[in-house]
Amino acid sequence: MPAWHLTVIAAALMGHAASEIVVPSASAACAECHARVSPGIVQDWRLSRHAGVEVACVDCHGREHTSANDAARASLPTPATCAGCHPTQVAQFERGKHARAWAAIKAIPTFHNVQGGATNGPTGCPSCHRIGLKPQADTEALGKAGAMHGQASCDACHTRHLFSVAEAQRPEACRNCHSGGEHMQWEAWTGSKHGIRNQLVSSGVLPAGAAAPKCQGCHMPQGDHAVRAPWGSLGMRLPLPEEPEWARDRATLFRALGVLDANRGPGPRLRAVMDAEMAQIDKIDYDIERGRLEAVCRGCHAQPFVREQLDQRDALLRDADHTVAEAVRLVAPLFERGTLPPTANGRFPDLVVTGKASPIERVLAEMFFDLRARVIANGFHMSPAYVEARVQLRRSLEEIRSAAELARRGSRAGTSAASDAQRSAARKLVPTSGRSP
Repeated sequence: MPAWHLTVIAAALMGHAASEIVVPSASAACAECHARVSPGIVQDWRLSRHAGVEVACVDCHGREHTSANDAARASLPTPATCAGCHPTQVAQFERGKHARAWAAIKAIPTFHNVQGGATNGPTGCPSCHRIGLKPQADTEALGKAGAMHGQASCDACHTRHLFSVAEAQRPEACRNCHSGGEHMQWEAWTGSKHGIRNQLVSSGVLPAGAAAPKCQGCHMPQGDHAVRAPWGSLGMRLPLPEEPEWARDRATLFRALGVLDANRGPGPRLRAVMDAEMAQIDKIDYDIERGRLEAVCRGCHAQPFVREQLDQRDALLRDADHTVAEAVRLVAPLFERGTLPPTANGRFPDLVVTGKASPIERVLAEMFFDLRARVIANGFHMSPAYVEARVQLRRSLEEIRSAAELARRGSRAGTSAASDAQRSAARKLVPTSGRSP
């Protein structure tokens, strides 16, 4: 009698449902061993749909690993592995933003210095960004560092080894990555009427049929795995807006990001940002994504209301752009005069800060990558918390304005118009050692 038959009989005698623990013969040996060394994995797999349709361990992990002495020879699944059975979902995933997550962290690897995240270890930034497609060398390096979860991309949402569709369809599945810091979409959504309604439906306060928008319904309509948003991960796009002031502000920000140069031509980071799709470069792509989002909104709301609300969100973004761009322009003369040394952008501020960045450069980076991101996330998720982020953004602008003005006059000696507190604040932001490039 096959070993897995004995397992089913024993389970039945113990009062367990055989349908939950049937082990395909190809996985009997794997389950027998791993039930001792990693029982949680085996239990999850036994409860999975994979076990029910006899997808064996070797189908995902290969046949090279046969004993405790050669565990390293077990293959780690990749999206290509999943595509063998789920080609449509993988093809959709490859078109979406999640697939670009690893490229994004490579394109601008230092902006997370604002939050202190590690870029090479198993925790910090890679813990979420490794969902993205990546070269095999990077996959192997992350594996050696112990960064296993999310390596297959699909398992970031359908966590191993249960691979539950029901889990991935819950908004909580998104919280792991989209929570806290500049990625605080979870907090933005839960603080919105959409999120509150979803919680009330989940708790039974509202009936099950009540409208209760969740992440997947808006960003994955009809189960489309090509997760995208019209404005992209940076809330930036080309071509520049037709409105002159917004175009000027956007050009300033793109230059500070290294995407455009002083003449609005290609900057040193344009190609990396394009490859990672961190900004919308083509108006057609933006229009398509905006249309898709509007179609989702119209499932509950009338078109005039949808347009009105999205126009208001755009206005918030435009205001945040102006605030950060103004701060960049205030700091730019400090580079032009040599008060601050050149950056990767030459004698111009660089929002992609490094460990050697001055305090005022770090404030600029925080304004763009953190506070501006909070305005966008809260605003577009319909959360009133955007007001707080907007206030903080403007406070940072005034701090920079005071520091830049005192530095221009000569903050070391001070000025009669400046208070001791202002001079002290300025010295914290702008070096007074007289550095020159």
